[in-house]
Amino acid sequence: MSRATKYLTAAKFVGGVYLARAQIAYWARVRRDLFSRLIYPADRTDPYEIYELMRARGPLLPTRLGNYSTTSHRLSSEVLRSRNFGVSPADGGEDLIHQDLLDLSLLTLNPPDHTRIRRLAAPAFTPRRMTGFRPLVDQAIHRLLDRCEQDREFDLMAAFASPLPIAVMTRLLGLPDDPARFRRLGSTIAQGLDGIWSLKQAKVLSQADAELRDTFADLLSRRAEDPGDDLVSALVQQQGAALNKHELAALVRLLLLAGFETTVNAIGNGMRWLLADREQWELLVADPSRAEAVAEEVLRFDPPVQQTVRVAHADVELGGVTIAKNQWVLPTTGYHLTARFGMSGGLWSSNHTGLDFAAPSGTPIVAVADGTITKTGYDGSYGNKTVETLKDGTEIWYCHQSVFSVQPGDRIRGGHRIGSIGATGNVTGPHLHLEVRPGGGDPVDPYNALVHQGLKP
Repeated sequence: MSRATKYLTAAKFVGGVYLARAQIAYWARVRRDLFSRLIYPADRTDPYEIYELMRARGPLLPTRLGNYSTTSHRLSSEVLRSRNFGVSPADGGEDLIHQDLLDLSLLTLNPPDHTRIRRLAAPAFTPRRMTGFRPLVDQAIHRLLDRCEQDREFDLMAAFASPLPIAVMTRLLGLPDDPARFRRLGSTIAQGLDGIWSLKQAKVLSQADAELRDTFADLLSRRAEDPGDDLVSALVQQQGAALNKHELAALVRLLLLAGFETTVNAIGNGMRWLLADREQWELLVADPSRAEAVAEEVLRFDPPVQQTVRVAHADVELGGVTIAKNQWVLPTTGYHLTARFGMSGGLWSSNHTGLDFAAPSGTPIVAVADGTITKTGYDGSYGNKTVETLKDGTEIWYCHQSVFSVQPGDRIRGGHRIGSIGATGNVTGPHLHLEVRPGGGDPVDPYNALVHQGLKP
């Protein structure tokens, strides 16, 4: 890769990160979009207040891109149990939340790969083996609490919640005794799971992930030659034709991360609620045998993980709404419509053939649906134009772009970034001109086409 190409790639990444952050900020603070408010990191909003507002609007709530979110226990359970949904697209493509920087093993795999790896890993997690680790957990707890008791006053999160899972997981996995280092790595990567919000964060995250990969690569190599009584040694024994080296490395990294952030937050959430409810606190103090029930109730009442995503693998009805396998999404955000299909006047040589989304130059443009890029290039009054051809032959034209992010032959999914809004060609300002042409023929009204797909431009 040439230096110029590297700079261009870096510039696109940086621009995408900050534009995405600006777009979410706009929708969260100006448009007051509930889902955007929920995920915007700069606003420490009580999520339960937003959940109630979402619930009041119905069991299924469209997001700003045209996907759906739900706060319904019944619908959530239906989605999570249904074979019509998966954690990633069935064809192996990228979805709207694809994260290039991290390999999260089981969390990003559909059956049969998920089932295969989970089944192969099961012998390392037998009840007998887990019971054998209990003294190790108890020792870590008592050691930290003894230290806290000596200090009399202490920060629960810094002195206990954060060091506990690292102390336990490093021992379980057979990692070097370097708790400060693994707390730093675990915290850095865990923060990245909520999205990349700055170039500095992306750089630190990439460095932490690389450091963790090198550490586990060394550990796996050593355990293959000199097994111990730790989980990694047990998992190495399962490596072979059915579990390759890459899958094993991703799995053991996931064990460290999954055991860290969730435990830290569960402890914090539980203590917060116990301190807020004096009666429940006193009941627990009076009868410590309630501790197991309290832990289960905290995980139900205020869990450390509160959102998850699924992708439809087939057209399915959910809560009275049809969720399509190839769900259309809106092509951009933070826009206002400035010209509709069929309009006429001095701005056009004939009737207007598309729908215009005005937005700041550089705003990301995403594909409205799954398809294949068939053309990119400059096309006179259309300026920089990308043509996407859908499976049924419909062409989607994205015009007046400033830059292209795809090339002919690329197979993309709805929501995949294809370029940026610009002011190339015959324009009066930056905007996206969108055309929909069934069978590659004459254009039809894009507004009606989007509405037909369940969207509201």
